[in-house]
Amino acid sequence: MDKISRFGIIVTKEIQSILASYNIEVSEGYQVFEINEKSENYPLIKSELEKYEPLHYSIAKFSKKEIQNSKYLKISTTSHIGYPQPEDDFQYINKSFNLEKYCDNCGCGAVQNSPLRLKSSIKLRKWHFSQFHWIFDTLITTKEVYGELSMVFQLDYMPILKYKKEEEFENIIQIFPTKEVELEMEDNKYELCPKCGRKKYLPIIEDFFPKIKSDEKELSFAYSKQCFGGGGIDCFKALIINNSFYKIIKDKKYKGLVFKPLKE
Repeated sequence: MDKISRFGIIVTKEIQSILASYNIEVSEGYQVFEINEKSENYPLIKSELEKYEPLHYSIAKFSKKEIQNSKYLKISTTSHIGYPQPEDDFQYINKSFNLEKYCDNCGCGAVQNSPLRLKSSIKLRKWHFSQFHWIFDTLITTKEVYGELSMVFQLDYMPILKYKKEEEFENIIQIFPTKEVELEMEDNKYELCPKCGRKKYLPIIEDFFPKIKSDEKELSFAYSKQCFGGGGIDCFKALIINNSFYKIIKDKKYKGLVFKPLKE
């Protein structure tokens, strides 16, 4: 694993000149660029940029071998297909979720109990997997992909409805894990909701994802029991797959997923 520093900064001619002295070419205006923290010039570049107060954070970058050899992987998508409807004032929550245990302060506790809706013009395009905006523990795929995966793994699914028409999309559906797993969160940072008392862990971007507490032989696709998110009502569970699930995705050349190894 490498740690990569990501900088976001309004590049002036002065900053452009500083970066050029380290063979980093960027245009003027707001730019985002990355530097491997193992680079011998990284401490110098970081020091020189600090006085300009850039947006700066670190992310973990995993090797192909680390991903291929990982027993379990957290997945996320490279794209978002659209906003759940009706999107005004997040009214989709009332239409598609059981809110008995929902907290309107932190966003945790809602349980999906009916199909989500999308504008009828939406298409999955070139990806095999995608997500809704705002709901980061959803996974959208095609009926063909679901058919292939469900022959090997235990999955649930729901149709996705065309907003206002209330008709099912012909080929895209939402798939679900059938299990939840407890993660070893150790010293991971979290926010404690002052209203409901639930913990919401901050997204983990600088390290391997936390390991599963107890190994389960039949685990192929699962939600984490813990919730993650930033401020407001951003709250989601992690989607976790095992290595067999990963290998089928790669063998079938399905597109649209990013993989993050779990600690072992």
